[in-house]
Amino acid sequence: MKEVFKNLNKGEKDMKKVFKNHQERVGNTPIVRWGMYRDVEIFLKLEGTNPTGSLKDRSALAIIKNKLENGELKKGMRLLDASSGSFACSMAYFGNRFGFKSVVVVNKKLTRINDMFLQGQEAEIIHYGDVTGDGYRRCLEMIQESPGKYCFLDQLNNWASPQAHYDSTAPEIIEAMPDVDFIAASMGSGATLCGISTFINEKKPEVKIIASNGKMGGKKIAGTFVEGPDYITPFIKSLQEKKLIDFIGYVSYEQAINHVRQDLMTKGFNVGPQTGGVFEAVIQAIDTLNLRGNLVIISGDHSWKNMDKLFPEMFS
Repeated sequence: MKEVFKNLNKGEKDMKKVFKNHQERVGNTPIVRWGMYRDVEIFLKLEGTNPTGSLKDRSALAIIKNKLENGELKKGMRLLDASSGSFACSMAYFGNRFGFKSVVVVNKKLTRINDMFLQGQEAEIIHYGDVTGDGYRRCLEMIQESPGKYCFLDQLNNWASPQAHYDSTAPEIIEAMPDVDFIAASMGSGATLCGISTFINEKKPEVKIIASNGKMGGKKIAGTFVEGPDYITPFIKSLQEKKLIDFIGYVSYEQAINHVRQDLMTKGFNVGPQTGGVFEAVIQAIDTLNLRGNLVIISGDHSWKNMDKLFPEMFS
């Protein structure tokens, strides 16, 4: 295990101390040791340290830059997408950094904290439908109604999203921990796992990939895919066709919250429910497959944007 800590500290002297802008703060997130569970050393890659407290900063920034580079995003246009969670916040935040206002089509799942964040970023918020799929269809209608007004980021179908994880998230893990044995993340839209697992399959195929899915019924964990009601993105289809996932754990909302409050925050990890869900999937994988080695959890959220979910008794 000594080699792990040696590699984790290897890049310390090269870390930037001053950033020219907030875009440079995206990525190169820290990996922090949680501890041992049975024969597995568990680490968390803390994506909540990105500017808006979410893994989605990588995707939003990559998509916006791609749209600018290929000429689809022009001066005077507004960014548009359907999201009631982290991607909406990331799009509005980085849209402002590039000088573009955002229009977000949200549904009833929009939390008070995300609503406040979006208002703080001066995003236009349109309430429409019950699920993200309804918002997606409304976005398509808005594009047809007002040609040239909006640049639709289309996060659930835009391959710049998994490309961001192929180009940055996965290489960062391998550089910091070349002897990693397992990587775990939430399925969500599939973009994170698609990018990471594709890179791993090409460069280090012995590393196993673990995914967390939400259980059918009950309350949904934000950023966690549920088989049946949720939209199957091209990224999820790619994962399925290429068989890049080695284990899927099915997780309830209550399990996710309990892990955050009892196992993660108590050890100083200020993370959200999505991370708690991945932690549960990891426990399931270790118990089921008797795993041994080093495991990295992609912690995609931060507690500050999820306090109303983690401690609802304080917001009643």
